Amino acid sequence: MRGILAALLIAGFALQVGPVGAAASGSGAKTASSKSSGAKTTKAKPKQKAKQVKGNSKADTSKNKSAKPSPPAKPAEKPQEPSSSPKKDSSESAPATVPDDTYTSLVIDATGFKLDKVMGPKILRLDGSEVWGTLKNLKDEDYTMLEERGMVGYVTTIEDARANSRCGPRPLIVKATDTQGSRLRSDPAVSDEDAELILAENAKGKFLEKFNVIFIKNENPAPPTATPDGDQSSPSPPSDPQPPTPNP
Repeated sequence: MRGILAALLIAGFALQVGPVGAAASGSGAKTASSKSSGAKTTKAKPKQKAKQVKGNSKADTSKNKSAKPSPPAKPAEKPQEPSSSPKKDSSESAPATVPDDTYTSLVIDATGFKLDKVMGPKILRLDGSEVWGTLKNLKDEDYTMLEERGMVGYVTTIEDARANSRCGPRPLIVKATDTQGSRLRSDPAVSDEDAELILAENAKGKFLEKFNVIFIKNENPAPPTATPDGDQSSPSPPSDPQPPTPNP
Protein backbone atom coordinates (compact mmCIF):
# COMPACT_ATOMS: atom_id res chain seq x y z
CA MET A 1 0.00 0.00 0.00
CA ARG A 2 2.75 2.37 0.93
CA GLY A 3 4.53 1.40 -2.24
CA ILE A 4 1.49 2.29 -4.37
CA LEU A 5 1.16 5.69 -2.72
CA ALA A 6 4.80 6.43 -3.25
CA ALA A 7 4.53 5.52 -6.90
CA LEU A 8 1.50 7.80 -7.34
CA LEU A 9 3.35 10.73 -5.67
CA ILE A 10 6.37 10.23 -7.90
CA ALA A 11 4.18 10.10 -10.98
CA GLY A 12 2.34 13.30 -10.01
CA PHE A 13 5.63 15.11 -9.33
CA ALA A 14 6.91 13.98 -12.65
CA LEU A 15 3.79 15.39 -14.36
CA GLN A 16 4.35 18.79 -12.68
CA VAL A 17 8.05 18.93 -13.37
CA GLY A 18 7.77 17.83 -17.05
CA PRO A 19 6.35 21.07 -18.61
CA VAL A 20 8.68 23.24 -16.56
CA GLY A 21 11.70 21.23 -17.67
CA ALA A 22 10.56 21.34 -21.26
CA ALA A 23 10.18 25.10 -21.01
CA ALA A 24 13.54 25.34 -19.38
CA SER A 25 15.10 23.22 -22.07
CA GLY A 26 13.38 25.29 -24.75
CA SER A 27 14.64 28.50 -23.24
CA GLY A 28 18.06 26.96 -22.99
CA ALA A 29 17.92 26.04 -26.62
CA LYS A 30 16.82 29.54 -27.47
CA THR A 31 19.66 30.98 -25.45
CA ALA A 32 22.06 28.67 -27.18
CA SER A 33 20.67 29.63 -30.55
CA SER A 34 20.87 33.32 -29.66
CA LYS A 35 24.45 32.78 -28.54
CA SER A 36 25.23 31.07 -31.81
CA SER A 37 23.56 33.89 -33.78
CA GLY A 38 25.49 36.39 -31.71
CA ALA A 39 28.62 34.59 -32.56
CA LYS A 40 27.67 34.76 -36.22
CA THR A 41 27.03 38.50 -36.02
CA THR A 42 30.28 39.05 -34.24
CA LYS A 43 32.06 37.05 -36.90
CA ALA A 44 30.36 38.99 -39.71
CA LYS A 45 31.57 42.35 -38.46
CA PRO A 46 35.24 41.80 -39.31
CA LYS A 47 34.19 40.80 -42.85
CA GLN A 48 32.31 44.07 -43.26
CA LYS A 49 35.35 45.98 -42.04
CA ALA A 50 37.52 44.04 -44.43
CA LYS A 51 35.15 44.87 -47.25
CA GLN A 52 35.27 48.55 -46.28
CA VAL A 53 39.07 48.45 -46.18
CA LYS A 54 39.15 46.81 -49.61
CA GLY A 55 36.71 49.37 -50.93
CA ASN A 56 38.82 52.23 -49.56
CA SER A 57 41.96 50.72 -51.03
CA LYS A 58 40.26 50.42 -54.42
CA ALA A 59 39.12 54.02 -54.22
CA ASP A 60 42.63 55.11 -53.28
CA THR A 61 44.16 53.18 -56.17
CA SER A 62 41.61 54.66 -58.60
CA LYS A 63 42.45 58.14 -57.30
CA ASN A 64 46.15 57.43 -57.71
CA LYS A 65 45.56 56.24 -61.28
CA SER A 66 43.47 59.27 -62.21
CA ALA A 67 45.97 61.71 -60.69
CA LYS A 68 48.64 62.76 -63.21
CA PRO A 69 52.24 62.34 -62.12
CA SER A 70 53.99 65.63 -61.45
CA PRO A 71 56.71 66.49 -63.99
CA PRO A 72 60.28 66.13 -62.81
CA ALA A 73 61.94 69.28 -61.62
CA LYS A 74 64.14 70.99 -64.22
CA PRO A 75 67.82 71.20 -63.40
CA ALA A 76 69.14 74.62 -62.60
CA GLU A 77 70.53 76.34 -65.69
CA LYS A 78 74.16 77.31 -65.66
CA PRO A 79 74.85 81.03 -66.10
CA GLN A 80 76.09 81.81 -69.58
CA GLU A 81 79.66 82.94 -69.79
CA PRO A 82 80.14 86.29 -71.57
CA SER A 83 81.64 85.76 -74.99
CA SER A 84 84.80 87.63 -75.82
CA SER A 85 83.81 88.29 -79.44
CA PRO A 86 81.46 91.27 -79.93
CA LYS A 87 78.00 90.53 -81.25
CA LYS A 88 77.14 91.74 -84.71
CA ASP A 89 74.30 94.19 -85.03
CA SER A 90 71.38 92.57 -86.82
CA SER A 91 70.62 95.85 -88.55
CA GLU A 92 73.97 95.68 -90.38
CA SER A 93 73.32 93.72 -93.54
CA ALA A 94 75.95 92.19 -95.76
CA PRO A 95 76.75 94.17 -98.91
CA ALA A 96 74.73 93.11 -101.90
CA THR A 97 76.67 91.01 -104.35
CA VAL A 98 76.26 91.61 -108.06
CA PRO A 99 76.63 88.78 -110.59
CA ASP A 100 79.55 89.12 -112.96
CA ASP A 101 77.29 89.46 -116.00
CA THR A 102 74.96 92.10 -114.49
CA TYR A 103 75.46 95.83 -114.88
CA THR A 104 74.66 98.10 -111.96
CA SER A 105 74.20 101.38 -113.85
CA LEU A 106 74.26 103.09 -117.25
CA VAL A 107 76.76 105.83 -118.11
CA ILE A 108 76.15 107.82 -121.32
CA ASP A 109 79.32 109.62 -122.31
CA ALA A 110 78.27 112.75 -124.24
CA THR A 111 81.68 114.38 -124.03
CA GLY A 112 82.18 116.85 -126.91
CA PHE A 113 78.43 117.39 -127.53
CA LYS A 114 76.22 120.16 -126.26
CA LEU A 115 74.06 118.65 -123.51
CA ASP A 116 71.57 120.73 -121.55
CA LYS A 117 70.47 119.71 -118.07
CA VAL A 118 66.72 119.16 -117.69
CA MET A 119 64.45 117.42 -115.17
CA GLY A 120 63.15 114.82 -117.62
CA PRO A 121 65.82 113.82 -120.15
CA LYS A 122 65.52 110.91 -122.57
CA ILE A 123 67.83 108.49 -124.31
CA LEU A 124 67.09 108.31 -128.04
CA ARG A 125 68.15 106.41 -131.14
CA LEU A 126 69.56 108.27 -134.12
CA ASP A 127 66.15 108.23 -135.82
CA GLY A 128 64.61 109.99 -132.78
CA SER A 129 62.78 106.96 -131.35
CA GLU A 130 62.90 106.66 -127.58
CA VAL A 131 65.01 104.12 -125.74
CA TRP A 132 64.20 105.36 -122.23
CA GLY A 133 62.76 108.44 -120.57
CA THR A 134 58.95 108.31 -120.48
CA LEU A 135 58.02 107.18 -116.95
CA LYS A 136 54.92 105.02 -116.43
CA ASN A 137 53.33 103.15 -113.51
CA LEU A 138 55.48 104.84 -110.89
CA LYS A 139 55.16 103.86 -107.23
CA ASP A 140 55.31 106.14 -104.21
CA GLU A 141 58.94 105.23 -103.56
CA ASP A 142 59.75 106.10 -107.18
CA TYR A 143 58.35 109.60 -106.74
CA THR A 144 60.33 109.99 -103.52
CA MET A 145 63.53 108.90 -105.31
CA LEU A 146 62.88 111.31 -108.17
CA GLU A 147 62.39 114.20 -105.77
CA GLU A 148 65.63 113.40 -103.95
CA ARG A 149 67.92 112.38 -106.85
CA GLY A 150 66.27 113.25 -110.14
CA MET A 151 66.13 110.98 -113.17
CA VAL A 152 69.85 111.11 -113.99
CA GLY A 153 73.08 112.33 -112.48
CA TYR A 154 75.32 114.80 -114.35
CA VAL A 155 79.11 114.66 -114.12
CA THR A 156 81.99 115.98 -116.24
CA THR A 157 84.44 113.05 -116.35
CA ILE A 158 84.36 109.27 -116.38
CA GLU A 159 86.18 109.29 -113.03
CA ASP A 160 83.40 111.38 -111.52
CA ALA A 161 80.87 108.95 -112.94
CA ARG A 162 82.56 105.97 -111.28
CA ALA A 163 82.64 107.83 -107.96
CA ASN A 164 78.94 108.71 -108.17
CA SER A 165 76.55 106.94 -105.79
CA ARG A 166 74.41 105.78 -108.72
CA CYS A 167 77.25 103.99 -110.46
CA GLY A 168 77.90 100.80 -108.51
CA PRO A 169 80.75 98.37 -109.14
CA ARG A 170 79.95 97.54 -112.79
CA PRO A 171 78.62 100.38 -114.98
CA LEU A 172 77.62 99.95 -118.61
CA ILE A 173 79.41 102.78 -120.44
CA VAL A 174 77.97 103.83 -123.83
CA LYS A 175 79.31 106.59 -126.07
CA ALA A 176 76.71 109.05 -127.35
CA THR A 177 76.74 109.75 -131.09
CA ASP A 178 74.76 112.98 -130.84
CA THR A 179 72.38 115.02 -128.71
CA GLN A 180 68.81 115.93 -129.68
CA GLY A 181 65.84 117.87 -128.34
CA SER A 182 62.99 120.11 -129.45
CA ARG A 183 64.18 123.32 -127.78
CA LEU A 184 67.16 122.17 -125.71
CA ARG A 185 69.70 119.58 -126.68
CA SER A 186 68.99 117.54 -123.57
CA ASP A 187 68.63 114.01 -124.97
CA PRO A 188 71.73 112.00 -125.90
CA ALA A 189 71.36 109.71 -128.92
CA VAL A 190 73.02 106.30 -129.24
CA SER A 191 73.45 103.82 -132.08
CA ASP A 192 70.88 101.11 -132.72
CA GLU A 193 73.32 98.44 -131.51
CA ASP A 194 73.92 100.29 -128.24
CA ALA A 195 70.19 100.87 -127.81
CA GLU A 196 69.52 97.13 -128.05
CA LEU A 197 72.41 96.46 -125.64
CA ILE A 198 71.00 98.90 -123.09
CA LEU A 199 67.55 97.29 -123.16
CA ALA A 200 68.92 93.74 -123.00
CA GLU A 201 71.17 94.47 -120.01
CA ASN A 202 68.47 96.44 -118.24
CA ALA A 203 66.25 93.34 -118.35
CA LYS A 204 68.83 91.71 -116.05
CA GLY A 205 70.07 94.60 -113.92
CA LYS A 206 66.99 96.90 -113.82
CA PHE A 207 69.27 99.96 -113.59
CA LEU A 208 66.84 102.13 -115.57
CA GLU A 209 63.98 101.41 -113.16
CA LYS A 210 66.30 102.31 -110.25
CA PHE A 211 67.32 105.59 -111.99
CA ASN A 212 70.97 104.53 -111.89
CA VAL A 213 71.73 106.60 -114.99
CA ILE A 214 74.61 109.07 -115.36
CA PHE A 215 75.28 111.54 -118.18
CA ILE A 216 78.81 112.80 -118.77
CA LYS A 217 78.33 116.45 -119.76
CA ASN A 218 81.49 118.08 -121.06
CA GLU A 219 80.97 120.13 -124.22
CA ASN A 220 84.49 121.54 -124.45
CA PRO A 221 86.94 119.02 -123.06
CA ALA A 222 90.61 119.96 -122.93
CA PRO A 223 92.40 118.62 -126.03
CA PRO A 224 95.03 115.99 -125.32
CA THR A 225 98.66 116.87 -125.85
CA ALA A 226 101.34 114.67 -127.40
CA THR A 227 104.30 113.59 -125.30
CA PRO A 228 107.78 112.70 -126.60
CA ASP A 229 106.86 109.01 -126.31
CA GLY A 230 103.86 109.52 -128.57
CA ASP A 231 101.30 109.21 -125.79
CA GLN A 232 98.58 111.78 -125.43
CA SER A 233 97.96 113.46 -122.12
CA SER A 234 96.13 116.49 -120.85
CA PRO A 235 98.08 119.74 -120.82
CA SER A 236 99.92 120.61 -117.65
CA PRO A 237 99.32 124.03 -116.10
CA PRO A 238 102.04 126.63 -116.81
CA SER A 239 104.64 127.04 -114.12
CA ASP A 240 104.97 130.32 -112.30
CA PRO A 241 107.85 132.45 -113.67
CA GLN A 242 110.71 133.07 -111.27
CA PRO A 243 111.31 136.71 -110.34
CA PRO A 244 114.60 138.16 -111.63
CA THR A 245 117.51 138.23 -109.23
CA PRO A 246 118.46 141.81 -108.36
CA ASN A 247 122.01 142.90 -109.12
CA PRO A 248 124.08 143.91 -106.11
